[in-house]
Amino acid sequence: MDSFIFRPKYIIPTLDEILSGHSCLQDCGPYNRCNFVQFLNATHCSENFDFTVQIDKFLSSLNAVHQEHLLDDNSIRANDHLQRRWSQFHSVFIAQNSEMEVNIPYTLRVDLHASVLPSRGQLLQVRRVIYELLLDSFNEFISHTRELNHDSSVRRRRSEAVPPESPAFVHFEPMAHSSRLCRSSVADCVHHKELRQHWEKALEEVESKSRGSNSSSGNTSDSSATPAGSRNGSASTLPSKPSSRSSSRGSSITFIVDNIKDYSGWNKTKKIIQRRRSSQESENEAQAKIALQ
Repeated sequence: MDSFIFRPKYIIPTLDEILSGHSCLQDCGPYNRCNFVQFLNATHCSENFDFTVQIDKFLSSLNAVHQEHLLDDNSIRANDHLQRRWSQFHSVFIAQNSEMEVNIPYTLRVDLHASVLPSRGQLLQVRRVIYELLLDSFNEFISHTRELNHDSSVRRRRSEAVPPESPAFVHFEPMAHSSRLCRSSVADCVHHKELRQHWEKALEEVESKSRGSNSSSGNTSDSSATPAGSRNGSASTLPSKPSSRSSSRGSSITFIVDNIKDYSGWNKTKKIIQRRRSSQESENEAQAKIALQ
């Protein structure tokens, strides 16, 4: 009997849960904070993680001071403690050629100075840029860990937390049955196309048979009408040929219409029938006029 290998199922935490270091992350297995930090060190992107953690702490302190003392922005900038913390933060992460310089656009960097405490909106804007870079690294870490552990049963939590005042990240997760749905819809399109071709072919066959039967009946009526015309000296029986063909053709089309009303391409088929019918009737009228002349 083959040995059964049991693979435990883990729940992948969100990036915000990794950043906050929630103690409830006990069922994430290899998808933990420690392994993620090691992955960032190996890919030389650890400064993005440290920057996000430290700026979140700084924003929390900024909000606490604002709520506690009910001060405006100018008064908050005058806070010596926050100013010292910001100067240290700037020298580590923002200043050029610093030991943990993060990759932010020049348009944002030029407005950040070590001696001037930035506004909360500026800090959130810079955080949003680094958070997107860190999210890319986090997705790479998940893919790498899955391949390393041959784990295909892990599912990401659907509720992905979003950083403050940042755009929602649209994360696409293919469902297990999505491929079957795609194949089914493609097969339906092919089926409708083939069905339409079958109906057009059947229409052609019915019309050809109708023309053949009308032609044979027309020849019979002509042979019987010619002696009568020669005896009576009139051609009154000649117009009966087009009317006979039109009535026979009308009955065949009525039969087709009754059988294809449920077909999704009914409007297109109806236009084809009307176009062919009008062209055939005009041809019959022309033949009738020639016969009368």
